[in-house]
Amino acid sequence: MKRYRFVQLMFVFLLFSVKAEAVHNSFVLIINSYSEGNKWPERIQNVITNDLYAKKNIAINLEYLDNCRFTSLQDAYETMGELYKNYPSKPRAVVIIGDAGWIAYRSTLPQSWRDIPVVLTTVRNYTISLEDLISGKDINSIKMIPYMEAAKGFNVTGVFHSLHIKETIKLMKTLMPEMKKIAFISDKRFVSAYGLASFKYVMAKFYPELKGISLSLKDIDPHDLLDSLSYMDKQTVVLSYGWYVDQSSKLKKDYSINEVQRIIGSFTNTPVFGLVDIGIDNGTYAGGVFSTCNDFGKKTVELLLQILDGKDAKEIPFQNMNEEKAHLNYEYLLQSGIDSKLLPKDAVYYQKPLSVYQKYKSTFYIISFLSLLVILGFLLRIGYLMKIKKIREREISLLSQYKELYHNNQDLKLLLDSIFDNIPIPLFVKEVGKDIRYKYWNKKAEELTGIKSEDVIGKTDLEIFGEEVGRKNNEKDLDLVKNGGILNYDEEVFLRNTIRSTSVIKSIIQRTDHTSYILATRWDITELKAIQHKLELNNRHLHLVMEAGDILPWTLDIQKNIISVDYDFLNNVNSDIERKSSVTTIDETFARVHPDDKERLKDEFEKVLNGKTDRFDLDFRIDNFGKDYKWCAMHGVVSEWNDNGNPLIVIGSSIDITKRKEIEQALLEAKDKAEESNRLKSAFLANMSHEIRTPLNAIVGFSRILAMVNQGNEEHAKFADIIENNNRMLLQLINDILDLSKIEAGTLEFIYSDVDINSLLSEIEQSSKLKVDQDTVRISFENRLSECIINTDRNRLAQVINNFISNAIKFTKQGSINFGYQLKKDQLYFYVTDTGCGIPEDKLGTIFDRFIKLDAFAQGTGLGLAISASIVHKLGGEINVQSEVGVGSTFWITLPYNPVIPSEEKKPVAKVVQSENKDKKATLLVAEDDVSNYKLAEAILGKEYNLIHAWNGEEAVRLFRENLPDLVLMDIKMPILNGYESFQKIRELSENVPVIAVTAYASEEDQSIIRNKGFNDFVAKPIYASLLKDKIAALLKVD
Repeated sequence: MKRYRFVQLMFVFLLFSVKAEAVHNSFVLIINSYSEGNKWPERIQNVITNDLYAKKNIAINLEYLDNCRFTSLQDAYETMGELYKNYPSKPRAVVIIGDAGWIAYRSTLPQSWRDIPVVLTTVRNYTISLEDLISGKDINSIKMIPYMEAAKGFNVTGVFHSLHIKETIKLMKTLMPEMKKIAFISDKRFVSAYGLASFKYVMAKFYPELKGISLSLKDIDPHDLLDSLSYMDKQTVVLSYGWYVDQSSKLKKDYSINEVQRIIGSFTNTPVFGLVDIGIDNGTYAGGVFSTCNDFGKKTVELLLQILDGKDAKEIPFQNMNEEKAHLNYEYLLQSGIDSKLLPKDAVYYQKPLSVYQKYKSTFYIISFLSLLVILGFLLRIGYLMKIKKIREREISLLSQYKELYHNNQDLKLLLDSIFDNIPIPLFVKEVGKDIRYKYWNKKAEELTGIKSEDVIGKTDLEIFGEEVGRKNNEKDLDLVKNGGILNYDEEVFLRNTIRSTSVIKSIIQRTDHTSYILATRWDITELKAIQHKLELNNRHLHLVMEAGDILPWTLDIQKNIISVDYDFLNNVNSDIERKSSVTTIDETFARVHPDDKERLKDEFEKVLNGKTDRFDLDFRIDNFGKDYKWCAMHGVVSEWNDNGNPLIVIGSSIDITKRKEIEQALLEAKDKAEESNRLKSAFLANMSHEIRTPLNAIVGFSRILAMVNQGNEEHAKFADIIENNNRMLLQLINDILDLSKIEAGTLEFIYSDVDINSLLSEIEQSSKLKVDQDTVRISFENRLSECIINTDRNRLAQVINNFISNAIKFTKQGSINFGYQLKKDQLYFYVTDTGCGIPEDKLGTIFDRFIKLDAFAQGTGLGLAISASIVHKLGGEINVQSEVGVGSTFWITLPYNPVIPSEEKKPVAKVVQSENKDKKATLLVAEDDVSNYKLAEAILGKEYNLIHAWNGEEAVRLFRENLPDLVLMDIKMPILNGYESFQKIRELSENVPVIAVTAYASEEDQSIIRNKGFNDFVAKPIYASLLKDKIAALLKVD
């Protein structure tokens, strides 16, 4: 892999840069899938670097992957790993040119690079895995990965590269109607193999009349390919898409793309077409339908700029190129014997001879410009003469109009009357003489008052409106005549003693040589008055609401540093309002705030004063004028700003929330009590588990011993089995209740470790077979991966699978129970399938609820599936069931598939403890405070070992010191010193003597504590004799 690093594209720019732009992590990384010197990707690369540097002035680093010629997966991971290591400072974005680079990148990307935005360019809608890329096998459509699935989990967008094979063949048929066959040249690279597969599909679907010939360098040697080209007739046209040879080829030289095109053209007598923008401008091939390198580069830079401006790559949809056109080399086609009449007009041509216009374009522009100046001067002259003519015509027209107006003054008067009558506001004129009488009354005045003009003209206000209204109007008119100016007033218009409307009247006095006139307009403000009344009513309602809600409005004037409070809203406050100033300074207000709340309130005010926010909401305590503190909820918002954007006025409200705070405190205390009750419940259940398991240990143990003593007595053996089965049911009930209580409290513990799924399920298979009559019911672990290790909780996963199998055993009297797992995308799918009685469809919806039992007479609590569902959801998976009555059921779960690579750590070598006398019995110290449980231990171990009994932890330490036993059985719950404390003291005396913890606390959390404390092993009550003996024997042989 060759690596070329460019900062700001050219190192010279760095030396003379004014700003220190080259921050070590401010760069874009371009990964080129191809080799250096490959013209097509390098042209795209150059467009990207030039445009990006011009628009963003950002450093750009380049990496070449040499066509991703990986020899193995290890080689791929090492090569890509070296690339990532070269950049300890991560790039701001990554651009990948070509499919192979994207395949290698997505398969080897380290977690630390996952969030880096990626822009892909010239990639296909489908891709393949890294293994398939390296193998070089033919493309299998089943293994093709859609781009949406391949991009899942990556911060990626990109530009698709569509191969326009159908359009290119159509172009070839247009240019060469006699064409019968098409020879398609490809190589073993994925992009070329993808093109070959697309070519075969297009030929079969759209051009069945043509014969397709595949010349793939994957199957034939380059020399043989060139020989095949030399024997082709003129009815065979070549379509080239790839020429790449490796070191195993007989053609030892690596040719450039242009050389390849020239070589192919020299070996064939027919035109050579292509699917990408390579070599068309230098005449090495005819052309084709495609998007240019410049188009791909520009589109890529558009996406990259959005990402550098802060947009997430995965939020940007993948782009398709819409600029595809036919690109043809004019001279090449003519030399190949193509008739120029067949050339399409809408194509882009290269090496086409210039036309007469193109040759003399500059001369043509000069002549056109001079001609335009002459024409423009001529038009300006004509325009000037026309302007003079229009001025003279306007003078004549004005003289004619003046004459017409002079003779038609009466017509003008009629026109003015018409205008005043149609004006949209009421208008009237009064003439001032001995008295004041109406001279004019327009139609709008008639509509507003309901009084006709003939009932008004020539009359006074007294005659029209009566004594009261007429006298008031007359006094106002006389005042206007005397003082002049403008008069405004409101007036209610009555009609038949009913208010018709409310108007505002504006009057002005107009004086002439002979008389004076009052000109007045009237506006109808009836609706405005109604709105004003409504606003007053709303204000009154608001006042009542605020009073009822004990809301205190206030206003803060920041410039004056004062707070104004409207105490009129606090009529229900029983205190002396006179002692409360309605205007106080901010400092005076803060002085009343509780010391614990003062800083919070000041911080909120500072944010408002500094313009960081325009509103605040805060709860605090304030002195109630000497009557203790009360809680107050204050809400404020800026209502006015100055020209600089700084706040001037803040308005808001305050509410007394003392009672609400008292309720909240009571709720918190109730919550604490509830949590304490829940803790006591959990402790009670754990203690009950211990107290039940301890006597069960003796019951089960002695029942098994009795069965062993009476092995020939079938009835006794049957009784022992009954005791053991009921013991197992009781233990399951205890475990279910404990798990259920922890689920409700949200404390169900999970301990994650690397789990070998095949090993776990094999163990479950073996243990499950012991629970059934294998002649009637067959249990089989049937479906698995060759290797599968994931990080999960082993015991919880086993609990779910065992629960499924136990249920299947209950309801499968004859047949089979099969279970296994398989990989589905990024999920592991586990299932248990039985041939039992099945579940009715109406019961499937409640099967995972608590205490649901489909058969009331079957054993069990009805909690197992509910607990299993909680476990699966906690592990990040899903759970469900499919069933058919009389056929059987399948219970299944899914878990996230996060594979763990198994480590090759060396296993520790077991240290053998040599006994001084191999024939001598080993001595065991049994620390157990329950007499029946000790008797059980004595019955199980007394014949094979020498036993020493300690009744409490303190005695156990003493007896250990005095006797130095070979092994210790330590009960965890004991008087004086518990098992953990005794173990610590024993370890101070000896580091080698093995100690087995014996506990009735059997939860996963308890087991984890025992392991962390350093015990060599542990057994849970009730104790299985065979298991205990095996653990003791193993520890006495190896430490």
